[in-house]
Amino acid sequence: KPYAKAEFNHHKDGVTCLACSAPLMLLATGGTDTQVCIYDLKSLKLEHSLARMQHVISSLDFLEKRCFLAVADLGGFVSLWRTRPHPDRWQQVYHFSNLPSMGDASLRLTLDRGPAVALHALKFEPQVGRESEQLRLFTADAKGGLRCWDLSRLCERRGIVEVNLAQLFKSKHGMASPRAAVSADVAAAAEEGAVGADAGEAEAGAMPPDAGDAAATFCTGMNEERAAQAMLSEPRQRPIVG
Repeated sequence: KPYAKAEFNHHKDGVTCLACSAPLMLLATGGTDTQVCIYDLKSLKLEHSLARMQHVISSLDFLEKRCFLAVADLGGFVSLWRTRPHPDRWQQVYHFSNLPSMGDASLRLTLDRGPAVALHALKFEPQVGRESEQLRLFTADAKGGLRCWDLSRLCERRGIVEVNLAQLFKSKHGMASPRAAVSADVAAAAEEGAVGADAGEAEAGAMPPDAGDAAATFCTGMNEERAAQAMLSEPRQRPIVG
């Protein structure tokens, strides 16, 4: 039977949408209070709140390779925000409006009249296992319109490139990446069991009291050295060109 492990009550009104990111270990929620709440999935606590929107939040999506969070609202606006572990986390990168089209094939010339059309959903194009030359965002609006927005030129002009999440997590106050943190928890549990077994041998005089700690310290140092060498050998990320 399912049970409630945690409960969040940071929205002042109804919650309308949510999105999860496993690589970033973040949960984002939007509501009718025009607020976006961002939670840490490891601690199950509020990480940050975005309260600069003026309309009901309708959709959210993460793009982990650029530490992006896209937010759509019923006012017809899309805003792009940086997330952790990027140094510019929680800063707005850009925003634009979903203006109505006059039916011309060139949206650049026609998206300039009338109020913005309310947005109901958005989604980044998946970029699994490849370095994409295009960064595209799909939106769906209240008038049945589906649009594909190319953000490649925006990223090129602002120098927004794909990032190394493991390196950013490590450089931020020595924080390990979420995947590394889980591996560390498993290793700690295994080590605890090994120390418990060694404790019985120590009673018979087979092992000095602090030998287990010294061995664990040595292994940890070796793992950190190997991780540093692997990180230095990784190729640098190249900017996405539109």
